[in-house]
Amino acid sequence: MTRSQLQEDMHFRILRLLQENPEMSQRDLAKSVGVSVGRMNYVLGALVDKGLVKLGNFTAAKDKRRYAYVLTP
Repeated sequence: MTRSQLQEDMHFRILRLLQENPEMSQRDLAKSVGVSVGRMNYVLGALVDKGLVKLGNFTAAKDKRRYAYVLTP
């Protein structure tokens, strides 16, 4: 597999995980995909920039710094 194909595969796996559970933390996503938390932060930023994912706040969460990663239609 080429680097581009591996990156697309990782993006697809992340999108699938977020579809099933948008409340997953970056740490949980990183662990599930097998990358560092820093790498996951970078990849999620790229998915947001591409318009595939948007950030939403948890309105009921005690910690208002928590975000939900929501797939765009």
